[in-house]
Amino acid sequence: ELERNRRPTRPAPYIIQPKPDTVKSYHPSKNNKNESQHSQYDTTNQDTMRQFSSSALSLEKQHEESQTTHSKSQMSKRTITDTISYDSYNRYGLDWMGKVVELEWAESHSTHSTGTRQKRTLVNFDVGVGSLGLTSADNTKFKLYGKETTLKKGSIVHVVMETYDIHGNSKRRGGDFFSAVMSNDELQKYTSGRVMDYGNGTYSVFFYAAWTGDAYIYVSLVLFREEIDFVVNVIKESKVLHFRAQFVDGETREYVNCQLENNGLWKDKCTYTNHNSLGITTTIACNKPNKLGCDKMYDLITYYCKLPSPTLPVCGPDLPIPITDGYWENNVTFIPMVCQSKQWSQIEANKCLSNKLFKIYGDSTSEQVQRRLFGALRSYSNIEHQFIAPRLGGGARLVNNMVMESDYLDSLPQEACTAKQLIVILNFAFHFRVWSNRSFLERIFHAREAVKRLMRRCHDNVLIFIKMAHPPGYGKQSVRSSNWTYYALNRMIRSVFGGIGVHFWELWDLVDSHPSPNVVHVSKYLLDQQVQLLFSYICPKFGAKN
Repeated sequence: ELERNRRPTRPAPYIIQPKPDTVKSYHPSKNNKNESQHSQYDTTNQDTMRQFSSSALSLEKQHEESQTTHSKSQMSKRTITDTISYDSYNRYGLDWMGKVVELEWAESHSTHSTGTRQKRTLVNFDVGVGSLGLTSADNTKFKLYGKETTLKKGSIVHVVMETYDIHGNSKRRGGDFFSAVMSNDELQKYTSGRVMDYGNGTYSVFFYAAWTGDAYIYVSLVLFREEIDFVVNVIKESKVLHFRAQFVDGETREYVNCQLENNGLWKDKCTYTNHNSLGITTTIACNKPNKLGCDKMYDLITYYCKLPSPTLPVCGPDLPIPITDGYWENNVTFIPMVCQSKQWSQIEANKCLSNKLFKIYGDSTSEQVQRRLFGALRSYSNIEHQFIAPRLGGGARLVNNMVMESDYLDSLPQEACTAKQLIVILNFAFHFRVWSNRSFLERIFHAREAVKRLMRRCHDNVLIFIKMAHPPGYGKQSVRSSNWTYYALNRMIRSVFGGIGVHFWELWDLVDSHPSPNVVHVSKYLLDQQVQLLFSYICPKFGAKN
């Protein structure tokens, strides 16, 4: 059942019963040596699948690393007259390089023939009459890949989608945002699928076959490519994040409007900067009060415009992204497939969390984690929560009480990780949905540097976790708050923080595949399973299977 913009209703699912003679392969042949290496895989080989997904995600990084290696090897041989690559001089304004990688990715999976010329009505053009519309859920073709009609438990279920528009035309470009769930309500089995976009209108969805019996597959078309383009090129590049500031001096009060500025120009404004946390180009610029000075700002509020399974690694930092993060064994128990984990008893949790000091920086969803940890520790003495600043909505907050993550991390002394092991949980998600990409990236970049400084102070006695965003809903998707927005934030976070030893606490599939409605503040069952996974990261020796 392929539906637009909402989670399909579960009582009437579409059951796939593939016929071997109707299944068409949309994937590169392993025997074709001209195909790109990252598109060659065996759907029954799970290790290869993990390599496939990780190689696709690291394509741009490999490209940059190869350039860096080449530059270092050639630098000693250059003279003043040699040609040096332009990006050696200036890395600014190279956002288009991502487009080049995207085009190369799409071309590597292109099915159109090249080097041939058909008869045309004009010298340089094929002439036709037609229309190209938005992707249609009704017209999109949805098939099980492969010739086998029976799949084995523990294997990979591979579904292929070929998208068509509302006029029945084949879409030859990717970018639509899909969500996929495979489930069996009667057995209480649920898992999310990993969607692979080939850039040519064809998509693959991979599921882990976690049970025996019927499997019902639901795919939702969450956002059109054109909607994502609007978010990226208009919303994320426009000035949509505004503040309302109150200035106070004795009995005198004034209110003015402020705006988050990055790469903009302004004149005669009260400006508030924090190079350590916000970077050197992001500024909060406010209209000057008529009577009071800029140093009299008092508060600030934001608004806007038991199962055979693959061999899993021990829970730790920088783990690869698997085909699925796990599946629901029933309505209350999630089986992670990112790393070796377990369901922790109260006694085991107390043993794991003994001699631990928690410092949590984030939003109200991380406050939920704080309360859940209190349930395990029965004390707040070892758990501190600092709310994110500046927050989006939720009422005015005193400026003097605001602390940003980089400053917060830098304020943690070495003594904080001497007597006990320090556990730091950071959360960049729902309050950043209307930040421009540039401002968000600059902020988390400086947070990364603060994390590295803390790691140097604490050596091996600190664990850093980043609580990733989850899909908050499948109802009406706003251009300022859509599932794709948070999906994009997660990708940016992984790119900036990857490789330095932080733990990515990934929750997207856990929330998305559960039958309960997706909301920002998850239910007790989902929160419990999130924290169960956290315990396995904090105490991997206890969580690992013997």
